[in-house]
Formats: sequence, structure tokens, C-alpha cells
Amino acid sequence: GARRACIGCLLKSGNGKTQRCSPVGPSTEWKAGEAVNEPHRVSEDTYIIPSHFAIPGVGVLPVNAFLILGKEPLLVDTGLARESEEFLEALRTVIDPRKLRWIWLTHDDSDHTGSLQKMLELAPRAQLLAHPFAALRMSGGWAVPLERVRVVAPGDSINVGDRELAAIKPVLFDNPMSVGIYDASSRTL
Repeated sequence: GARRACIGCLLKSGNGKTQRCSPVGPSTEWKAGEAVNEPHRVSEDTYIIPSHFAIPGVGVLPVNAFLILGKEPLLVDTGLARESEEFLEALRTVIDPRKLRWIWLTHDDSDHTGSLQKMLELAPRAQLLAHPFAALRMSGGWAVPLERVRVVAPGDSINVGDRELAAIKPVLFDNPMSVGIYDASSRTL
């Protein structure tokens, strides 16, 4: 059967040991001194752009973005603002941002929206996919180009050229505006 990929559960505990994803998913080792690590492939056309935020005394919080290189390339989340240049450099090793057609925000917390304004500049044809309240909340801090926003909520599906992506309510989330993605073509959540 098709291989499943777990792309969101990369953690490093406070004792410095890396926890692996499920037995069928990838694992990663954080490179010391680097916040944004090299992107790597997690399925045939999906990449993870791994990053992390060190929390002294607690451990490391993963802050990952994902890229689906389908007919209409889609970026999921945009990392931390303080790492924007490193994030963009890592992204460019996989795709020219001008080729992006979609930017999907899983939710509007700052660890997911850090490079969003820059990405919208660099990807002028990209539409922003976001929960309606997430777009509204972000508009309080900067001029979100609402004409480029397409609202998504659990239950919706989006055609991105060569596949349908389903918007789902994640089982675990830290923001009520969270909208996950399920790609049935690759069986990737």
C-alpha cells in the first residue's frame, strides 16, 4: 500500500534526546546553533522546513513549515519572524517563492505567521488560505490583503491543481482557529 508520512511530530526533549516520529514517518536531528535546518523530503512531493524555538529549562518547541510541490505549489505556515531570512533561504533551496500559488496558515499564532508578509510579497500570485477569524485577527496588526484571502474551515476542500486538500479540525491544537490539512493523494496529514 501507499506509505504514510507523519510530518508534524518532531520534538526534542529538555534532556537533549530527539524523539522520533511514528515508525513510518521521518525523524530529524536538530543541528546545534541553527534555528532553521535544511528542508528535507517527507513524501514524494512534500518537504518539511524544520525549525525550533529553544525554551530554557523546558526543551525545544518544533516550529515546522511544509511545502507541497504539486501542480499549484502550497506552503503550509511561514515560521518565526525572528528567523525570516533563514526561513526564506531554506525555502529557496526547494522552490522559487514566486512559484507558490497557495499559503495555508494552520492558525494565526506568531510561530506560524512570522514570514507571512514577506511571503505574500515574494509570491504575488499566491492566495492565503486561513480560518476567517485568523485573517480578521491578523488584520489588527498589519494590512492583510483581504482580496488574496480565501477562508477555510474544517469540512472545506481546496483544489490545488492535481489534488484536493481537505481542511480538518486537528485532534490536538493550541489555537481555536486551527485548520489542519489532509492530502488523500499522498495520505499525508
